[in-house]
Amino acid sequence: MLTLASIVAMSTGVASASADSSFDFVSQAGAQPVGELSGHRTGVKVWEFDGDLLLDGRGSGGDVRVLLPGAQAETGVQHRQVVVVFGGIGCQDPQGRVEVTHLVRDSDGRITEFDGSVEHHCERSQDKTFTAEIHYVLEDS
Repeated sequence: MLTLASIVAMSTGVASASADSSFDFVSQAGAQPVGELSGHRTGVKVWEFDGDLLLDGRGSGGDVRVLLPGAQAETGVQHRQVVVVFGGIGCQDPQGRVEVTHLVRDSDGRITEFDGSVEHHCERSQDKTFTAEIHYVLEDS
């Protein structure tokens, strides 16, 4: 099981995204851990590590990570555990909604293209919603 510190620290050895990549999110007032914040991030990484799927949005205003423990990327809609990390603080939704509409892998199984969305309701603020749209194209794909 990953600790929050390891979730926040993981990111070495992951290739860069192209300029076509984006991570856009909206969080209602009181939605934890992001609070009332919306943003657009262009530093995007979509990758799998140790059996988990990670969706990262990096940029000014703070980095956002969406972690799907035990998930391999596949197209379709899933209702599953979703962890959102912002500012080093994480919160889980045991029944978050994840939709992957486009997925391409290279011959090594690495994700090279990804389009998807996430809906998250933190256990501590279930009536508040965090949503994200992620578009990722690996720089050299």
